[in-house]
This record gives sequence, C-alpha cells and structure tokens, in this order.
Amino acid sequence: MSEPFVLIVEDDRDIAALFRHVVDMVGYRTETALDGQIAIERLTNSKPDIVILDLNLPEVSGEEILKRIRKDKRLEQTKIIVVSAHAIIANTLPVEPDLTLLKPVSIEQLSIFMKRFALSEISLKDANPWDKNTGLYNQSFFINRLNSSLKQSKENEQYLFAILSFKLDQKHNLNNSLDSKQWVSPLRETAKSLKGAIRPTDTFASFDQDNFYILLENIPHIDIPLEVAARIKEMLEKNLVNINNKAQTPVAVGITVCDGKYKNIDEILQDVKKAQSLLTK
Repeated sequence: MSEPFVLIVEDDRDIAALFRHVVDMVGYRTETALDGQIAIERLTNSKPDIVILDLNLPEVSGEEILKRIRKDKRLEQTKIIVVSAHAIIANTLPVEPDLTLLKPVSIEQLSIFMKRFALSEISLKDANPWDKNTGLYNQSFFINRLNSSLKQSKENEQYLFAILSFKLDQKHNLNNSLDSKQWVSPLRETAKSLKGAIRPTDTFASFDQDNFYILLENIPHIDIPLEVAARIKEMLEKNLVNINNKAQTPVAVGITVCDGKYKNIDEILQDVKKAQSLLTK
C-alpha cells in the first residue's frame, strides 16, 4: 500500500505549517500549496487522499477548486476538508465538502478528523517528532519530509528543494568549562533564534549530535538557499558570541540543492555529508 497523501491548500504559511504538523503526526505524506493555481497544478499531477482546502485563496478560489475536484472522476475518492473563517460562506457552498472546519482550527479538532480517516497505523501518541535537547524536529521526522520532497520533485521537474547543514561543536564553539548538561540550554536558545531565519513550512531538525539540517522545500530559485544560509551564518555567529562572550570561529553552512534526478534520499544525504566535510577542511 502506498503512503497516504494529503494536500494542504492554504495561503497563510503559519496556518499551513500548523496543519502540516498535525497531518504528518498521523502518518500521511503532506504537501502544501500556497495559492489556488499551485493547487490546481498539483491536483492535475497527483491524486491526494485528502485535501485540506482554505476558501479564501489568491489566483483561484477555494470554491472553484472544490468544484473541480468533485467534477474529476479521477479524484472521486478524495475527501475534502474545507476551512474558513466565515460560517455563512462555508455553509452555503454549491458543492458539499466532506467536512467543514471554522477558523481558528485547533490542533485537537484537526487531529480527531485525521485519525478518523487515517490510512496508516501511525498515531500521534506513537510518533514523537521532537529532539529533547533542542526542541527541534528529530532525524526521523526530517527523513519523512525529505522523502516527501523527493517524491514531489520526481512528479514535477520544476520542483527544487535544498538542505542546509551546519555543525555546532561544543568543544570548539564554547568554553571547555561547559559540560554536556550546560550545553543543552544555549543549544536550545540558539535553535530557537534560528527559526526566525526560515519559513514556517520548512523543516529545521537536529540530525545527530551537534549537527543540524534545514530542509527548504519548493524553492523558486537556486539563489534562495544562499540567502537563507547567509542569514543563518550571521545569526549563529552572533548567538555563539553572546554565549561565550568572545569572538568565535566563523560558522560554515553547507548547501545541497536537490531535484528529482536523485534515486533516493540516501544519495541526497551522502551529498549533504560531502558538502559538510568540505567545509571543515
């Protein structure tokens, strides 16, 4: 059985990120479309099990997308969750969705529905996505989203994604007097500060000890990873100085731009490690 797939159509990145987190935890593969036209393109090239659909969208309205899905026999098994801040509009749609949720949608509310329609045995209780030291996503969660990006890239040759990698070595970046327990607090604060340098829909993960990967999905141009890496480098160096009260060795950020030519995620991760090893030489 193939991995179940949910398409989240929402133009607010923060809301899209919230929805995606809930859906990921239930066990679905997720993608986001931030406007109606992108959603139409994805629906043409894919067959989601569920569409979470905002009504107020740029380019093509949610109501029009709802009509198109219901008319497409290829998508007759696709379930549609409409989300809207306007009860009157949501309740007077010419085409009926499977469920209507009014904004603000709570995590609990969406979780209940997603579990009801879950196509896998993964549950929110069983899937812990967090790294306990940093509060970031863990390696397993990052791998799931990386795999989703590769699948989407194979379906759409225009889809690019990138991985930024960097290492915070406590022995070199911090005073030797800081033991492992003391390292956790500044590490968590550093990770928290870096979240502001990426989009809510991107994935910032603690991959293994002192190593951090950021998955930038659906990048419009290859210059974007360079710009994000520059912001992260600046924030890291500033944060490490604040921790240690002295100048630090410049932080290097590895950049790996990816497309559908990769056979699998193992090949991608090998290139990420190569990029990171070149930075330390």
